[in-house]
Amino acid sequence: MRFLVLGGTGLVGQAVAAEARVRGHDALAAARRGTALALDATDSDALRLAVRTHRPEIVFNCINFGSIEACAARPEDAHRVNAGINGVLAEACEEMGAALVAIGTDHYFTGDGDAKHGEEAAVALVNDYAKSKHAGERLALAYARSLVVRTNVTGFRGWADGQTFIEWALAGLRAGRPMTLFDDYYCSTLDAGSLAAAAIDLVERGARGVFNVACRDVASKQRFVMAFAERLSAQTRALATGSVRSLPVRRAESTGLDVGKAEKALGRALPSFDQAVDTLARLAKDA
Repeated sequence: MRFLVLGGTGLVGQAVAAEARVRGHDALAAARRGTALALDATDSDALRLAVRTHRPEIVFNCINFGSIEACAARPEDAHRVNAGINGVLAEACEEMGAALVAIGTDHYFTGDGDAKHGEEAAVALVNDYAKSKHAGERLALAYARSLVVRTNVTGFRGWADGQTFIEWALAGLRAGRPMTLFDDYYCSTLDAGSLAAAAIDLVERGARGVFNVACRDVASKQRFVMAFAERLSAQTRALATGSVRSLPVRRAESTGLDVGKAEKALGRALPSFDQAVDTLARLAKDA
């Protein structure tokens, strides 16, 4: 099948394009620079033209304006990127008969610790990032052949000017640098490769609507980094415990996801906490 992968230089975009190609699909990666197709996806006319010209059967929108602080400072930009692109894609994909996969977020839940949240759980939009991503979900789902994937993902992106969560942790552990880890921020973090594989499996099975695709367990950020450090036999003396509430912009901190719906559709279990950490530790040795 023909894939168009927007955000092709990002963490998820790289993983989706690579997984699609391994499966024998024709995956065209698009980004502002560094990909086969140079595209500013916030240019609605250029975005529509790209879909019409390349005639993909599946469009993956992996673009994410993910800085909580930047979204708070520039809410209009956050909405244009995290919501507006999905609106244009929903219309363009409907015109061409293509399936749309929009990579979402887990930043919707607060106040209940390590609880798991299903797709129907009530959301709490506590910042502009969450508001823009949730608006993007609604715009995508206006098209019947849309799949929204809620997730918490990390991995090795390789950008010189922007580290992912696990790249930050690895660099700090290797340097013995002091790092503050939050013991009150819970999530279901999954590696990008596993996310890409599950998302493509779902769209190939014709899944529509909202699906949680994440680690099947919930853990604090602190526990995640400590387990990662243990796998690497890294020293942890410089690591300190802190609270997510110390950050200047409020976050949804109880973001664990219930992946039962996805597992039923896939016919298999998604990775456990230990499996996710093991995968990232293995990848870290080559990073």
